[in-house]
Formats: sequence, C-alpha cells, structure tokens
Amino acid sequence: MYPSRGRSAPLPIHASGLLAALLLAACSELPRAATQAPDPAPTPTPIATAGNAVVATRAADFSSGAHALVDLDTLAVEQNLAPVGSDLSVRAAGGHFYRVGRLFAGNAANTIARFSPDAPELPQYTYSTQDAAKPDEGSNPYDIVEVAPDKAYVLRYGAGSLWVVNPQAQSEGGFLQAEIDLSAFDGDGVPEMAAATVAAGRAYVLLQRLQFFDATQDSQLVAIDIASDTLVDLDPDAPGVNSIELPARNASEIVVAEGGDALYVLAVGGRDFNDDFTAFTPRYDGALLRVDLADHGVTTVLDDGTPQNAPYGQFADMAQTADGTLWLVAGDPNAGGSNSLYRVDAQAGTASAEGLPAQSQNTEITAANGGPRGALWLGLNAAQPGLLRVDGDTLSTRFLPLELVPLNIDFVSAD
Repeated sequence: MYPSRGRSAPLPIHASGLLAALLLAACSELPRAATQAPDPAPTPTPIATAGNAVVATRAADFSSGAHALVDLDTLAVEQNLAPVGSDLSVRAAGGHFYRVGRLFAGNAANTIARFSPDAPELPQYTYSTQDAAKPDEGSNPYDIVEVAPDKAYVLRYGAGSLWVVNPQAQSEGGFLQAEIDLSAFDGDGVPEMAAATVAAGRAYVLLQRLQFFDATQDSQLVAIDIASDTLVDLDPDAPGVNSIELPARNASEIVVAEGGDALYVLAVGGRDFNDDFTAFTPRYDGALLRVDLADHGVTTVLDDGTPQNAPYGQFADMAQTADGTLWLVAGDPNAGGSNSLYRVDAQAGTASAEGLPAQSQNTEITAANGGPRGALWLGLNAAQPGLLRVDGDTLSTRFLPLELVPLNIDFVSAD
C-alpha cells in the first residue's frame, strides 16, 4: 500500500556514539605512591540537532499528494511519502507530526494520520474525523493543535463542532473524547474553523463564517479554556458567550506575537469567482490584524487596499520568525499567479520587499513558516518546485528542489 520512499539526496549516516579506547599501563614494579592516573579525557559537548521540516505536497495538476521530510542539519530530503490525494496539510507536535486529510484527499479524506520522523512513510495510525451520525457529510478537517501529550483539538472546517481528541489513543474508538459546539457562531451552523493557536492557557480559533463558500461576513475569533474545554466569553458586558468580531473577511492564519501579549491574524479577504471557478478577482476586504490578549482590542496593522489601489496585491500568507519578525506573502493568489515576500514593520504599519532575496519576488509562493535557528522557509511553485530556506540574519538562501509543489511546512523537534 505504501511504496518505497523517494529520495532527492542520500540520507546521511549518523554516528551512533563516540568510540573510546582504554589503555592500561602495568606499573607493578613501581611503588604505589609513584603511580599517577592520567587526567580523564574531557566529555565532548553534544551537538544539538534541529530535527526535521515536514512538508505537505501536491502534484502540479492536483491529481495526487504526499508529504516530504527534510533533515534540518544536512538538508537531505525524503519525498513522495505515503501518496494519497492532493488536499493535505501537516502539523508537527514535539517529536512527531500529523497529516490532515482534507475533503479532497482521496482515500485519506476526512482523516488524521500520525507519523514518526523515524518512519515517515508509515502512519502510526489513521483515524476518521467523521460524525458517526453523518458518515456521508465531509467533516473536512483543517488542522490539529496539540495542547498536551494526551489532548488535541481538531478543527473541522465542514462541521459545526470542534473535536477534543486523545492523540495517544491506541484505537479509533479512543480518539474522540468530546466535542465543542461552535455552530451558533454562523447562521448556517458551519462556521468554517480555519486555524488556531495556543496562548495563555487558551486555544484561539479563527472562524471564517462563509456562506456557500463565499466570504460575505466578517470573520470571528473564539477562545477555548484548555483546562475545562469550554468557550471563553470574550465580551462579558454583552449577553451570551461572545467571540471577537474581526474587521476583515476570510481569516486564514494566526500566530502569537513575540512576548505573548497579542495575536496576529491574517485575513485574505473575499473573492469573486468566474463562471467555472477556475479564477477569481479579489475584493480587497482582508487585512493583517493585531488582537490584544489583555483587552481583546483589535487594530489593523496592514490593510490590503482597494481594487483601485492595492499596493501589495491580495494577502495570501503570513509567517513569523524566531526574532519576532513578521513576513507577508501577497500578490495574485490565483493558482499559477505571481506573488512576493514582504517584511512587515508592525509598529509603523508598513511592509517592504527591499533587500529581500530575488527568489522570493515575483514568483508563486505557496507556503511560509518560521523554523528553527531563525530561518524562514518558503514553498515555491516555479519551473522547479521546492523549498527556499532564508537565513534570518544574513538573508542568504538555500534552495531544496522537490518533485511536487509544497502546500504547507511545519517543524518536528529532535526530542
């Protein structure tokens, strides 16, 4: 069922340990007091390993998908692992990672699979995210966010409830632990939960609130108390359990700001599709937002403009590197369209591409994430698809070619 791994570079051979030889000198003819043991050899300092990047990938024609694994020390790549359909995402947690099979992932649709980087082609398990009472309605899982080794939240884009699961479950029957109903936050009962992050004991979840796949209303942000798995009222002065309404539509990315006192949210905005849904025109009602975690105030860091004046194009993706720098990807987000990388000055409310690598400009950037050692990782769909690693200090680059197009990137720790 699972073919052999494709490899674009040979895997390195890692030393399993340090070989020490102990030489004993016979000193029987010397008085004991004259015998002096040599100083012990110093213990070598272990070299810290950075772990792996895991990448969801798709075929150029969307006919299939798989994932790839990159050794962050050697940059050796294993790719085309466990091929399925093209609608995938990956999420790392500690020393393992998950592959999320979304609605059009073929025989992996509506599932969560867990993998170890030691055997990245063989899932440790694959569990369904479907409602038992609605087996034919696609739950369309979008992400899984671990909040403890034995607890995670599964965002189900096509359903009204978020799942609380045990990621250590030994059987599918032990996977689902509880559900958190989010259906009241959208009139059609399906709020399109698209992304989440964890801060200050809470999980913050973005709700796109689409109507017939159209962003006709502003997105919202809800919070879940991790200790009790209950919704947090983000506006106690108003009746009911309230969310934060965001002044932008089609929110898709969320990160915790450096210092942990705020969240950054990227909303890509609505789109008007042509008759056969092969292309679209942006409406420019998206933004890069900052949400203060103390008072839940929302400010606009960067606006995407108007159809008549959009200095960056439509916002497509966002990433944050270890030094707190925010990065924006914007341009023409149609498949095959050209976009560029920008460095964001959140204080000034500006973004600039000045001095950034040429490979990050006027191309198709399909994924972005900040990785270990301060690097920014980009997925590119050019004549040769692949990954572009950008050093955070020097902006020097390293390109890693892939056979398939990157969809998203995350990082598995070495522990």
